[in-house]
Amino acid sequence: MIVMVACGVMSHGCDKWTEAKLMQVHACLSSLSGAFMEYPPDAKVTNVPLAPAPSWVRLSQDEADALLAGIRQKPRITECEPWKGTEPLLDAWNNRILVDIRDGGGGYIQVRVRSKGPDGKEGTSDDVSVGGSE
Repeated sequence: MIVMVACGVMSHGCDKWTEAKLMQVHACLSSLSGAFMEYPPDAKVTNVPLAPAPSWVRLSQDEADALLAGIRQKPRITECEPWKGTEPLLDAWNNRILVDIRDGGGGYIQVRVRSKGPDGKEGTSDDVSVGGSE
């Protein structure tokens, strides 16, 4: 499981509280990723130039919030409570969820959702990322 790997590579490991929060974040991101796979967004929903696979383009927070609010209405999103989709989606450490997109072909986009993890820094070993193939 990704959470155990993230805890294992952190220099100090994870306590039970951190591990539980990582699992909660992974469940939420997986729920979002599943919804984006079932209801792939039309490429016209964003004005961001799409990168071909394997490259990703980071959405601004406003663009990410709009894309996430649109998917929030879908029935698959069950693991991100109490998020209602009317406010920014935060991870368990109150960091905004990051959203990357790329050309998915056929007029649709692929979406990857990410958390900066407990340290709040992007690109470190405790980050959680779900969606798209690297």
